[in-house]
Amino acid sequence: MLILASAFAQPSMTGGNVPAVGYTRSISNGTATAPSATGGANITWDYSGASMPTIGTMSVISPTVGPFVASFPTTNFAFKFSLTGGQELFFYYANTAAKLENLASNVTAAAAGSNTYTNGRSSVDFPIAYLGTTTDTYQKTGSSTINTTTNTYDGYGTLKTPYGTYSNIVRIKQTNTAFANPDYMWYQTNPLFMIFSYSSDNNSYISFDGPSTGITAVATTPQLISVVPNPATSEAVFAIANTKTSSGIITIYSSLGQVMQQATIQSGILKVDVGMWAKGTYFYSFKTANSVSPTGKFLVQ
Repeated sequence: MLILASAFAQPSMTGGNVPAVGYTRSISNGTATAPSATGGANITWDYSGASMPTIGTMSVISPTVGPFVASFPTTNFAFKFSLTGGQELFFYYANTAAKLENLASNVTAAAAGSNTYTNGRSSVDFPIAYLGTTTDTYQKTGSSTINTTTNTYDGYGTLKTPYGTYSNIVRIKQTNTAFANPDYMWYQTNPLFMIFSYSSDNNSYISFDGPSTGITAVATTPQLISVVPNPATSEAVFAIANTKTSSGIITIYSSLGQVMQQATIQSGILKVDVGMWAKGTYFYSFKTANSVSPTGKFLVQ
């Protein structure tokens, strides 16, 4: 019975179920202090004491409207980093039922970035179950070297970060012929999204575990913003619901990830003219001096 209970507790990983356009999370980064090599069933990985300041936000965008998309014609999943210093970095993937494959990372100009690939680099291959292993080859643009990644579903359980505790998490151990030591990635499975990772190349942690604004996501912090009326027809009024906060920056996105408006809320309220906007669902994120708190969506009719 114990064996059966453990088997049923194993989270399953399936391809294709990536977050929808508009899904947004905060990005935090820090130097690794004790990268864990411990895998297994029902493990607790505790990184709650790591020093990881927030450095920006990650937003899923439509690859059909993303910049430089013509350089990566097979992409169908994309997101961007909006860093606190003002820099924007773009990431393009090919997302299928068989694999989630990176085509380009940290892109800042057409076909240019830290890593672009003529043969994509696999993040996860499917199907993969607990203790399962898959391999994939990749090749960087302009390089004749073909490298191999090996992904192993080596553990599942609970993940603790400086910003939250998450259950039913899958850990992927990735070895790479280009690097001496393995990397580790912790995924939530629905939607499939990496919450936390350890990079051996620069001995660092990165997390994407701030609250999100996607349709399939559930906020993990108290609601800070109310929107009235909702649906809106001509004007939407954004009001800060938290009495301890009176100002901040709100960014409004279309369902394609386009920034519709960015403005400062002062004295707790902001009025936005939406009369000329297309009907549909819009998303908003709210940034205070102390944190980034994406808060949800509203409708324009």
